[in-house]
Amino acid sequence: MTDARVDVMGTVARFFDAVDGRDWPRVEAAMSAPLHLDYESFGGGPPAELAPSAVVQRWRGVLPGFDHTHHQLGNLDVALTEEGARVRAYVTATHGLDGELWVVRGRYEIELGRAGGAWRITHLRFLVRDVAGLADLPTRAGSRVAKAG
Repeated sequence: MTDARVDVMGTVARFFDAVDGRDWPRVEAAMSAPLHLDYESFGGGPPAELAPSAVVQRWRGVLPGFDHTHHQLGNLDVALTEEGARVRAYVTATHGLDGELWVVRGRYEIELGRAGGAWRITHLRFLVRDVAGLADLPTRAGSRVAKAG
């Protein structure tokens, strides 16, 4: 495996680790400006070009309301391109709140480019496969964040 592929996989792993750790400066630093965000298959509206700070603001409105989240990525398929890199990865995202779970499974399609000597995520697309657990947990988590804010 080439060093570039290892670096790309590390960038993706650190990004999701930062999301789960609520390390918002690291999350934001891992993204390009703008970031193409596509959660349409998951009911997230149409794809959009967003500033990393806008993406973080959205996630800060719900993720801290969970007791924990864990994004487990697997089967990473990395392709280096002339423009950068493409990663396809399966994900199981577990969200816990008050002893209850909401689990989302699907695939991320991630594109990265080089900026300032580091890999940055330029495109983040999620394709949902299935959802299990309590569907109201994200709403409850968002309410918890709003009350704390």
